[in-house]
Amino acid sequence: MRNELELAYYATPGPMTDLSRISPEILEGLPDSVADVASIVRGCLTAGLPPAGRNDAQIRPASAMVERVHELDPAPLIEERQTAKRFVGNCRHYATLTCALLRYTGMPSRVRAGFAGYFEPDTWVDHWIIEYWRPAEERWVRVDPQYGDEFFQAYDANATSESVTQRKYLSGGETWLKCRRGELDPNRCKMGGVNWGIGEVRGSVLYDFAALNQDEMLPWDVWGRMEDAYRSETDAAYDELLDSISALTVGDDFVALRDRYESSGDLRVPPALLPA
Repeated sequence: MRNELELAYYATPGPMTDLSRISPEILEGLPDSVADVASIVRGCLTAGLPPAGRNDAQIRPASAMVERVHELDPAPLIEERQTAKRFVGNCRHYATLTCALLRYTGMPSRVRAGFAGYFEPDTWVDHWIIEYWRPAEERWVRVDPQYGDEFFQAYDANATSESVTQRKYLSGGETWLKCRRGELDPNRCKMGGVNWGIGEVRGSVLYDFAALNQDEMLPWDVWGRMEDAYRSETDAAYDELLDSISALTVGDDFVALRDRYESSGDLRVPPALLPA
């Protein structure tokens, strides 16, 4: 049986996924299907650059995302918006809002930061997805909330978001460990559209570590020694530290993961970057 503390933790909102300040009427009618919740999110969000004067991409908490969505169109969240009236964000926003809505319904779910191998040939592109707990199989299931099954079936009629992410998605820690073992060339890993290499993988380890501890940050937030790590100006001891962190993020010891994060010093997201 899975650790009950773990499932309770991921069914409970954190600083970025707490929707308690949102009027229940806005959230009324939410379905209990993961696919349907992700579809609702895709009906409220779009990817790209926001119009002049809008700072959508800089918004961290899901509650503020919902408020922006409602400001643009006061309909209940379950109603699909016209593209011009959608929140303009990125994969992190899709994942964080989906996770927030699932936790609102009581479903254990969590955001993962890492790399997707299904956008460009022979390339792993930084991307954020979610995992949710499937009780019947007692396991975490990965899905990409930004893209429904129809996106993947354009390339393979039998593909689903779940089947592709299970095979072609690596968390930050999984990517790091594969690179360290020589199983993956870090120069095939791309972040932000223009940045390549092992420095980017170092950053992804910490984004994923933070997200597993309910600090789902923006993909350009930096803290601790991250900027030095991006430039490969950290030392071997730092990389060994990432080895141990990565092992926790890919393992099953929830208590150890939480204990390590709470005592991790500059590897932990500082309060200044979190909602008050």
